[in-house]
Amino acid sequence: MITHCDAGACIGTFSGEVTTHIRDTRVRIHGEGNRVAGFGSPDGACDTRIGSGDIQGDILAGERLLLGNDFSRVIITGGNVRIFPEGRRIPLSPGDVPLRYETPVEDHFEKTFSDRRATWTYVADRNREGQLGVWVPAGQDPPA
Repeated sequence: MITHCDAGACIGTFSGEVTTHIRDTRVRIHGEGNRVAGFGSPDGACDTRIGSGDIQGDILAGERLLLGNDFSRVIITGGNVRIFPEGRRIPLSPGDVPLRYETPVEDHFEKTFSDRRATWTYVADRNREGQLGVWVPAGQDPPA
């Protein structure tokens, strides 16, 4: 998905409300413009839920909103997800626990995590370009 606009959203909504589910797919987004949201919304409310797949995103904009505005959430429970947010907006777990980015050395990543809302098994595989990035709960080691 390539978006060139003054103001807009690549995956999400401009000013409405929406929940987007991304699973078992390869997604590449690139947005350019004055005010652009990658996943989420610049003016509305949006949840983007990533459960699996090979996801990569970048935004070139005067106001870069890769993960949307303050009323947008990107919730990640699996997948090879290489998005690099700036500032205070970061991906979350289902229970709104902040996630941290890791680059595992193995080709297959599979670990179980829990928060106050859910328990999930995060599964991701290195892509054909040799890249693997995962988002795991900050300050939490996976259960043994």
